[in-house]
Amino acid sequence: MKRLSFLPVSVWLAMCVLAPAFCSQRAQGADLKVQAQLIWATNEPKSPNPKHHLLDEQDRLAAKLRNTYRWTNYFEINKTNVNIPVGSTNLVAISAKCKLEIANLGSDKVAIKLFGQGKEVGTLKDKVLAGWPLVLAGNSSNSNGWFVAIRKIDPKAADPQLRPESINATPAK
Repeated sequence: MKRLSFLPVSVWLAMCVLAPAFCSQRAQGADLKVQAQLIWATNEPKSPNPKHHLLDEQDRLAAKLRNTYRWTNYFEINKTNVNIPVGSTNLVAISAKCKLEIANLGSDKVAIKLFGQGKEVGTLKDKVLAGWPLVLAGNSSNSNGWFVAIRKIDPKAADPQLRPESINATPAK
């Protein structure tokens, strides 16, 4: 009868024990690609800026906002795609008055700080999921409101807007 060598068995056991650890480390270490969308809420039928895009009735986010908040019209002011390496924080200027600080905490978890006119107006720590955004809101001095929606970008998404095409952000200092 032939004896098995001790070395191959120990190597096999080491691979079985260590492989899941390496795989989970790799999953946690992945860059996170998100889209930040600045939205203006109003009851006005038109935006004073012709570059603003009215989110139509079929837009899932606009429909949810309409059902939750008092405004009837939601306009997209700007949107940008951002790539955030794990363990890093990026500063994203989504408009001249609105900035985000987004930290990739790993495993699709983010910590977000929202700044309006240079002042911190909100924070959020949560898991960002493909298909549904995290939403932060800022105060407005008049009867309008504004929101920032953060969505995970899926390279296989049917919506080309949610594919990683433009990556615009600078690392926070």
